[in-house]
Amino acid sequence: MHVQSLQTLARHKRTSVFLAFLLFALFSATVAGMLGVLTAPSSAALPWFEFLHRAGAACLGASLLLASQPFLNIELRGTLRWFALACLAYGSASTLDTLSQGRLTQTLIEPYNLLHLLTGLLITAGIAHWGWPQLDRLTRRTVVLDTATLLAATLTISFLWHSPLAEQISPNHIISDLVYPLTLALPVVFGLVLTLTLRTRIHWSYVAVFFGCSALAILHANAWLQILTHNLFTQQMSRIGESAALLLIAGAASKLQLNASYAPQTTRLYSKILRGIPTIIVVFTCIGAMQTLLAHNSSPEASNIVIAGTALTLLFAMTRQSDILNEHNRLLYTEKALREEELHYQALLESSTDGILVWLDGRIVDCNHTAPQLFGISRNELIGKSVYELSPELQASGELSEEQAQKLFVRGANAQKLSFEWRHTRGDGTAFDAEITLRQLGSNKQRFISVTRDISERKNAEREIRHQTQLLQATLDATPGIFMVINPDGQLIEYNAQFLADLEYTSEEAKHLRISDFCSPEDCSKVAKTIEQILTDSNSSEANTNTLEIRLTTKHGQTFPVLLSTSRAISNSEKHIVAIAVDISVRKLLENELQEFQTELVHSNNSLRLLNLLSSRLNAISDISEIAWETIEVLRILGKSDIGMFYLANTDENMLDLLAYNGELQDTEIEPYRQTRLQNTLSGLAIQSGNVLHLSEVLPKAQEFPLLSLLLKEHQIGDGVLIPLHLHQRVIGTIALFFHTPRQQQLQDDTLEAIGKTVSLAITNARHLRELEHQANHDNLTHLPNRQVLHERFASALNANPSPRRMALMLLDLNRFKEINDTMGHHAGDLLLQQTSRRLARIAETYHVLACRLGGDEFTLLMPTYENQQEVLTLAENVANTLRHPLLINGQNVQICASIGVALYPDHGHDSHTLLRAADTAMYRAKRQGADIVLYQAQDQYSPEQLSIATALNQAIEGRELVLHYQPKIALNSKTITGMEALVRWQHPTLGFLYPESFVPVAEQGEAIHKLTYRILDMALAQQKEWKRLGYRISVAVNLSTRSLANERILEMLSELLDKHGAVSGDLEVEITEAALMQDPDFSAKLLHDIADMGVALSIDNFGIGFSSLSHLRHLPISTLKIDRKFVQKMLDNDLDALMVRSTIGLAHNLNMTVIAGGVEDDQTCTKLELMGCDVVQGHFLTQPRTWPDLCHWLDESYLELAKAPHSPSQLH
Repeated sequence: MHVQSLQTLARHKRTSVFLAFLLFALFSATVAGMLGVLTAPSSAALPWFEFLHRAGAACLGASLLLASQPFLNIELRGTLRWFALACLAYGSASTLDTLSQGRLTQTLIEPYNLLHLLTGLLITAGIAHWGWPQLDRLTRRTVVLDTATLLAATLTISFLWHSPLAEQISPNHIISDLVYPLTLALPVVFGLVLTLTLRTRIHWSYVAVFFGCSALAILHANAWLQILTHNLFTQQMSRIGESAALLLIAGAASKLQLNASYAPQTTRLYSKILRGIPTIIVVFTCIGAMQTLLAHNSSPEASNIVIAGTALTLLFAMTRQSDILNEHNRLLYTEKALREEELHYQALLESSTDGILVWLDGRIVDCNHTAPQLFGISRNELIGKSVYELSPELQASGELSEEQAQKLFVRGANAQKLSFEWRHTRGDGTAFDAEITLRQLGSNKQRFISVTRDISERKNAEREIRHQTQLLQATLDATPGIFMVINPDGQLIEYNAQFLADLEYTSEEAKHLRISDFCSPEDCSKVAKTIEQILTDSNSSEANTNTLEIRLTTKHGQTFPVLLSTSRAISNSEKHIVAIAVDISVRKLLENELQEFQTELVHSNNSLRLLNLLSSRLNAISDISEIAWETIEVLRILGKSDIGMFYLANTDENMLDLLAYNGELQDTEIEPYRQTRLQNTLSGLAIQSGNVLHLSEVLPKAQEFPLLSLLLKEHQIGDGVLIPLHLHQRVIGTIALFFHTPRQQQLQDDTLEAIGKTVSLAITNARHLRELEHQANHDNLTHLPNRQVLHERFASALNANPSPRRMALMLLDLNRFKEINDTMGHHAGDLLLQQTSRRLARIAETYHVLACRLGGDEFTLLMPTYENQQEVLTLAENVANTLRHPLLINGQNVQICASIGVALYPDHGHDSHTLLRAADTAMYRAKRQGADIVLYQAQDQYSPEQLSIATALNQAIEGRELVLHYQPKIALNSKTITGMEALVRWQHPTLGFLYPESFVPVAEQGEAIHKLTYRILDMALAQQKEWKRLGYRISVAVNLSTRSLANERILEMLSELLDKHGAVSGDLEVEITEAALMQDPDFSAKLLHDIADMGVALSIDNFGIGFSSLSHLRHLPISTLKIDRKFVQKMLDNDLDALMVRSTIGLAHNLNMTVIAGGVEDDQTCTKLELMGCDVVQGHFLTQPRTWPDLCHWLDESYLELAKAPHSPSQLH
């Protein structure tokens, strides 16, 4: 049955259930009673049979009520329970009615009347339970009004019908006549109205049941008429009613006859019975109706026929209805399953990413939501399209789309499933490739379903792969060599066109070849061993490539040499061998010809070509070492020597250094031959003679030459030749060639001598070019690098590490140079510049910086990197102090000084030219101000930025924004902290935490440096006083700059602060740099003695990088030397720096001074310093500078202790 038929039947399921149970509840007991009448011997048995059949109705209702599963499904369980209660009420009312017939008197309202009325109400409630939820508010009101109207009309007709008999009827009869019509009318009317309201068409099988119900209602009314009255009118009405009932039964049977062919799920026999029984009932009831109408009285025979016909009709109708209900139930489940299956497949279709189309007669009738997106049009536009409208005119095969589509539809009708590729077009006209799966739907050969998948990306990828494959194949075919891929079994699986051409095989023959088929027999084992070695290599990440020379055999047996390169390739976990064979027949021929040519050249003494070749190659080389290596390599090939040596004379021309060697001489054996003398050696003999020396000439005297004896002993030398290298009476070197066996005359002596002259000339030219290059890049007078080197080195340093990098450029100009040059002469001026250059060169070597002369009396120093600004300024101070030392010019002491301008990268410029201009500006400002060193400022010292920092610094000093951080000094022998170095920090309100290099240079440009020094000393002594209060004996060290020492109030300032804080001797330590001491040695010495007299300890900071005199140092009241951190940090890797540290420690101890090592960054350095005898260490390895509260927390977790005073406050009190 189609789904549409199932849906039609499902719409009537509730009406079917209602009528079925209404019949079953109201008439099952009545049918049982009628059958009892037919079988009763007399009318006396009637009450008992009625009692039995009505009691049976009550039992049936109870069974329905207690049933766990009603007839159909759980959705109708509530409705069925109302009908079951109606059965109980009807059975109870009928039973009470039967029992009350034996009583003489009856009350106005009998209980069974109320139960009959309750029966109708319960049936009505069941109908309402079914249909009421389906109605809206307005419709419910309409149903109630229509039901009340029809019910009132029914009761009115019933009352008017009984009104002529009102005088003969007791009140109890009137109640009964009103109750029974109400009982029958209420559910019938309500159900009819509700059914019509819901627009539910009564099923054809219900018509027969309705006729049967109407006939039964008439018979029921006749029965009551006979009970109430026995007059002639009643009998006439009874006959008319029986006749009408018979006619209704005949109509029902006729209706059943007409629809018997639609009986659900019937067998052929059952169908015949269903068709035959209604005919019998029609004939039977028509005869009974004729007898009833012709008879004057209601005869028992006619009544029996009527009763029997009614019973048979109802029985048949109930049987038909039961079959229909069963079929209905089955169809409901089938419909539900089909609906779920339909929803399931609909969800699958809609969730598919492929376009799904339904075709009928070659046009689209349905599709999923993906299909319109695939074709780029709407669903409405897609529906009705033919396959031709969605395709280009021609397919990829060249066939018309229309013709090919017709063929595919025909094939799809004859096949279960058909898959193919198709070319479609989108709504915008663009074409795309699709993969189609076509399947016929049902038995209609014009109805299909297709699944369309866009494979454009896959086809493009396939086309790209084909293109790349073709390109690769074309590349391999164009490769001038044989390309092969071989599997581990030696089977050839890939090859190029050159393979077929060279080996003369066809493509079909090549498919079955193994490598042994085209490899010469003598080379097969060598190739097999190579392949096995490559395949068994354990290092899977690297392809082991081997190259060997073999001979290949053509199909016709001819062989030719090839250079075979093999490597491993892994594809899908399978190893293969990739091989490329290059035909070297021509190369072999050329090599043979070359060999023959060389032999001919040697024998014919044709040295000109050789000399031209060697000369052209050597002249292209500017490096002497490369000339040496190239020469002995050429001579090894041409002269076939076993050992070759190239010696070059050093600067004093008394020794020869081994510059290059080859042959059997290994690196481990070269040491005895690395250097030789000119006197009493083979090389010396060759150079002295000026001719080629043959070893055979000196072999008898071999014991006189140690190197020759060693060669004879260790390398079994049998012959040799030495070629002297000299030009214009200048010794350049020698070339020595040695052989195991006596040498054949490969090269003549005159050729060897010409080679010697060629090599000598090449070396002389290389030296000359190097001198020219040096002259181009260096100053002729001072030999310092010039301006060009400065710019090149700056660019090289920047390119090596562009970010982050900090470089510094110093430009210095000699003061009074013009005066000296004019008064003492230009020669004296040149001497002054040369001595100054040597001092700058020593500084450059010490500090790893570049010193250059720009011209005149201007010099530059380039620092490729620095850590902080103070480091740059310290170097500048050392330069100034170094140049301040007197110079001896023409027997006179000349003292000069320099003005130094400093510029920083990237702060003051991003290229060397800009930086040089900035340094020049700073230098001239230094000259104008009379200062030694000036750091370039972006504009000038009065710029808004500098004024802002200077103003803020004054406010910081007065507003107490400065804080001191302390770094401990640890004594290595006691592992206790004996002192602290105070380091200032600025807590700027807007710029944050600033270090000294950010503001101290600004302070030194004005008077703020004096206020800053006073503030630092004041805070440091206040903290030291607090330490003494806590019982610690710790000194505090403060750094004083050159400007601070030059302050005329420095002594007064120190005296005031020492008295203010009650400091005693040893509480305060002042650290001074060497550069500050050498600014004015005499003034510095007097000042330091005055400071020492106050009880202030003195320490030289950054010792080792200045140039202070030791004789001057021993007369100063210095108690401590602090080694510069650069030497300490590099001492583990640089022996020279380690020597500087050890020397400084020894010097300090000899002068009874304490040594402090700054910049200790690791445990190894600390341990080595302790072994060297260093007294105190300081650095980030121990701890970074901290505030005193943070330092206290660090001390709690450290193994170190603070040095305590002999009498702490706790002991005094």
